[in-house]
Amino acid sequence: MSTIIFKCLDTASHYNATYKLAQELMNRNHRVIYLGHQSFKETIIRQGFEFYNHANFTTHEKAPEGNWIKKLIFRYKINQQYKNYFLNGSPLEAAISKFKPDLMILDVSLSALFPILLEKKIKFMVFTTKVSLNKAPLVPPFTSSFIPKNNIWSRIQVALLWQGRLLKNQYAKLIDRIKFFGASNFELTKKYLQRNNYAPKEIINQNRVTHFGIKIAPEIILSLQEFDFPREIENNQLYMCPCVNLSRNELPMDHHISEILLKSEKNSFEKIVYCSFGSYDSKYKMTRIMFLIKLLNVFLKKRNYLLLASTGRDINPAWFNFNAPNIYLYQNLSQLEILSKCDLMINQGGMQSIQECILKEVPMLVYPLNPELDQEGNAARVVYHGLGVRGNMIKDTEAEIDSKIEKVLQESTFKSNIKNLKARCLENDSFERGLNFIEAYITNPNSGIHTPKRNTWMHKR
Repeated sequence: MSTIIFKCLDTASHYNATYKLAQELMNRNHRVIYLGHQSFKETIIRQGFEFYNHANFTTHEKAPEGNWIKKLIFRYKINQQYKNYFLNGSPLEAAISKFKPDLMILDVSLSALFPILLEKKIKFMVFTTKVSLNKAPLVPPFTSSFIPKNNIWSRIQVALLWQGRLLKNQYAKLIDRIKFFGASNFELTKKYLQRNNYAPKEIINQNRVTHFGIKIAPEIILSLQEFDFPREIENNQLYMCPCVNLSRNELPMDHHISEILLKSEKNSFEKIVYCSFGSYDSKYKMTRIMFLIKLLNVFLKKRNYLLLASTGRDINPAWFNFNAPNIYLYQNLSQLEILSKCDLMINQGGMQSIQECILKEVPMLVYPLNPELDQEGNAARVVYHGLGVRGNMIKDTEAEIDSKIEKVLQESTFKSNIKNLKARCLENDSFERGLNFIEAYITNPNSGIHTPKRNTWMHKR
């Protein structure tokens, strides 16, 4: 039995994306432990996994009041403390000492931690919940809404989009370097590698839309391969799909969706529409509120349709003054239960929600929220595959929202396309092959992680 540690970005969608993989590894008699924030403890334990509270760097010093020079000196001091904390290997020291893992599976959002594992000779791999982050000649960065075609003009457009994105990434790194006094995660990653006689350029891949890649480690892509635009992946990348746990144990809600759905059957609603904008609750609060107002006004006129909407933890449903038997607002909803019953999901283009919609055969109306995430690119892929339509959350009027809802609900091609894509996804055996690869990677004494030339394990599908 091997000990395998998962370290995810502390957001529900990233945890949800790993549960099927973690469960299958546990079924193969491996010990599975999650490192995370205390707020996720109950959820992790409900899935049947071990949990270890992994606190981030904290300081007990209070920021000074007064002139900007004192505040600047304080910020410099705190960043130097974090620099020492990181370069001493402290972020993972306690967990490594306690569990002595055979493998760590690291969220690509937390790739900055990998030099610590490299130094301590602990095998690791990274996972991404998104499509491949790597630059590809025919595929735009996933922050782009552009849908590529097989012609020269599309290639030029894709090349320009990548050039702009990579320049933006370099600018962001420069700003972070200044902002954190040379103690940004990227700069600390390079320092850690150099201190241990590794050449960062041989190990780090910066030709990515976000989050640098690690050339010497396997990268698991947990998104549906069939959902992406056609592309080749790198030799160190491996699809594992479908990787969605449709039977996960969700936390109890303060309401019973089954009762609402039963009531809806008695009221003979023609269609059930579900709306949720993911787990990044603190982002774009006013944008979401204004859109929800427009959406409520649409459904106040559509009494033959049932609307179930999740506002997110930062928006109180009581703020909305309405009285309608066909509208239910809650801060959180049991998504999988609703997707089994609904006819349409309105979402922000989060990968986890899209994959669940595909596997539950629910067409989509996608309103991207965050331009720095993969939502624009995912919305483009929804349109490309004919799984739904997309809109502009700020610009779309009530009439346009209504029209798009009706388009998806009334045109049968969306339902047909999503069924066909699901069938193709279920034929993919990469999940089983990925499990076998992980076990071989743990046990093979020759699968060293220290050579940058390790780039030929996986074939392209």
